[in-house]
Amino acid sequence: MKQITHVFSGALFLCVTNLTCTATLACEPDVLLADDQINFTVSLAAVNRELAECGHDRDCGSGARKLYGMNHIDGIMTVPGDLLILGRIVETKTAQPAESVSALDIDDLVANLRSAMMIYARQVGYHTPVGVTIDMRPDTFKLLQKVSSEINALSDYDQTWPRACSLPMDVKTFSVPHGSSASAKMISIDHWLKHVSNGSAHINNLKSVTERNMDVLLKAARAGTDTGEIGGMTRYWFSTGADDIVEDQGVYFIRKLNVVLLDEAEHLSRNGTFQSTGGVNQAAREFTCEMTAMMGELIESADHPQFKELSDVFRWNAVATLIAEENLFVRSGLWPDWLISDHRLALYDVPDTIEGVSRVYHWPNAQEPDDKKLNVRFVLPSCGGVQIDYRNLPDRILRHASKEVEPIKFAVLESRPNELAEAWSIEVQ
Repeated sequence: MKQITHVFSGALFLCVTNLTCTATLACEPDVLLADDQINFTVSLAAVNRELAECGHDRDCGSGARKLYGMNHIDGIMTVPGDLLILGRIVETKTAQPAESVSALDIDDLVANLRSAMMIYARQVGYHTPVGVTIDMRPDTFKLLQKVSSEINALSDYDQTWPRACSLPMDVKTFSVPHGSSASAKMISIDHWLKHVSNGSAHINNLKSVTERNMDVLLKAARAGTDTGEIGGMTRYWFSTGADDIVEDQGVYFIRKLNVVLLDEAEHLSRNGTFQSTGGVNQAAREFTCEMTAMMGELIESADHPQFKELSDVFRWNAVATLIAEENLFVRSGLWPDWLISDHRLALYDVPDTIEGVSRVYHWPNAQEPDDKKLNVRFVLPSCGGVQIDYRNLPDRILRHASKEVEPIKFAVLESRPNELAEAWSIEVQ
């Protein structure tokens, strides 16, 4: 019996550094939010007023900064002189206290609103969808290919591969400030996804891409099938999925706004850039489809707050898009000058480069007969990111939906304490 210890006879080398293909709608959750789940309203005029009174003192106005306790954003409503944010205060589905649900952050709305209003675009001279990328450098990929080709002769492959894979990846933010709350949340989950895809971090019972490929290769190799090699680059990225928004009488109700995880096989082109191969890594596709299917559950779970934070950024982007493209400031008569022009976003320590993530696998107790030496090569670097693109969102809105929105409008107006109220609970019948 012979212990399997290197890439051609049993170790698996994976470099995950973590963004595009077409979403498979069959993978997406198809759940609509009922109107009677809306239970809280926030006045954007009050938020603007309170933060303007605080000036640039970030120790002031904590209620307004956190939307007075609202932790889910589900729509917006115009009333004379104000825009009302519709949403929920929801407790966790675990034994943890309600405050463990990540709070909404006004910075996420402000950043997305300035982006949708083209304020950042005018500053830099161009506009792209809001997003981030964490990408391996082409030279690093070439080095990994070289190490992979030589690894059978290396005695220190356990150290050589991680050293090559840990070379810096470039981190970029698009259309919102780098280091803003939205930027930090997108980069955090994207970097964490690299660990999930290689199996060094876990989400429920979701099997990693590595484990899926390994199962296939080991089964084929032990059956005496020529497995060949699995290689190339995979790009993973979170993107906009299916949406369902209804509107009438100035009420915009977001019944569904899916976040999906997509994948795309890539290769390094002759000009030194990563380009789509047009192919599919089946294990990667299964992984992204299964994560997409459980996305609603993950967003509501206190065990993985990164998904709720990511969903918040997507939802604020959709609301900001509606405000800008539906001209809601003009229609409502509210111009939140402080939020648009003067509010200072908090900036977080988000680096421009991040060390690559690697993992070297050995199969525990993997003993094979001498005459059945496994010949397996498995090298899967990846890049990734987040892209939030709700252009043309108004074209998909279901208009004249009085049946769906009138109960919300009635509850909001009936429960409003006075025109200067900051926030209030509502009960939709």
